[in-house]
Amino acid sequence: MQSGTSTSKNSKILVETSVLVAASIMAEHRDTGVVIQDKFYDASQRLFSLIRKNIVDRLGITTQTIEAEAFQILQRAVEEHVQQRARDFRDRSKLFEFGSMASNICETRMRRLRNYLLREAIIEEEVEANIFMVNNMYQALERSVKSDQQIIEEAIRRVPPATAPNQRESTKLRREGYETFLKRDNIQYQRLKDRHASPTDIRILAEAMHILSQYRREHGKEFRLYMASTDSNNFVPVKDSEGESRPVTDMIETKTGVICAWPDDILKEFGEMEPEPTIGAVQEIRQEQVVGRTEDRGSAFRPCPNCGRFVDSALNKCPFCDETGSDEQVGESSSD
Repeated sequence: MQSGTSTSKNSKILVETSVLVAASIMAEHRDTGVVIQDKFYDASQRLFSLIRKNIVDRLGITTQTIEAEAFQILQRAVEEHVQQRARDFRDRSKLFEFGSMASNICETRMRRLRNYLLREAIIEEEVEANIFMVNNMYQALERSVKSDQQIIEEAIRRVPPATAPNQRESTKLRREGYETFLKRDNIQYQRLKDRHASPTDIRILAEAMHILSQYRREHGKEFRLYMASTDSNNFVPVKDSEGESRPVTDMIETKTGVICAWPDDILKEFGEMEPEPTIGAVQEIRQEQVVGRTEDRGSAFRPCPNCGRFVDSALNKCPFCDETGSDEQVGESSSD
């Protein structure tokens, strides 16, 4: 992918379930200052800012399958986040209250985000044909997993033993390099095999294929469909400090034409910069406030009632979504 090469005229972004859920989960208990937030909330919200900015062009799209799965997953995901913070509540009634309030806040946010997306019409017969192909593709990818011994044997086949003494060192280095390459690919293969693509995952990708084919009939074969996701088991590359593992992601693009990408990678494609401040920075300020290193910095920010990001309290409008919010509207958090 080349940064800045996509526009709302030659591309669409299909927001997959994981991103819709991640962009919805953020809530604060005002009495205790406890915050729950999905780890991909910031990145997913940044993507929705891009979609909202291009709402006239209907840049962001969805399907009924994605919406139904997202609402089904959301309740369970919010409950898990709340339970992870249970030790921060001495009063159990406050914990139960926060669980109920957080669920309502996150569901309301998801419904608002869904309104920024165009639900695409689906021709079921075409999707069913795609499901067969996608299912076979995933099964073949799962069979690509190699053991360590198989990787070594493959490297030996690709880089035969040296025939002269002066070639031995270079042969060894080439073979080690090839082993590293195979092991890197093996990471995403192994994740797919361990966790499998669910029937819903398969259907979502089959629907994406169908949607792309419809747009290319109208706009030409250069039209791009990005599927924004945080699911590195089945769709987007596995990322860590050593780089990426993306053979599954690359095969999806080769076989279906759909570009599966992390939200921030899609933003780069559209030449977007990451907005500041982030939720993480605000949480750090609040931690300082708790231990007494500052007395009034935490009150300098308030959550926008529209997008949930924290913004300067002195501003009348959110710089990310241009929504005006009064002090009374800042209550996307639970309290007595």
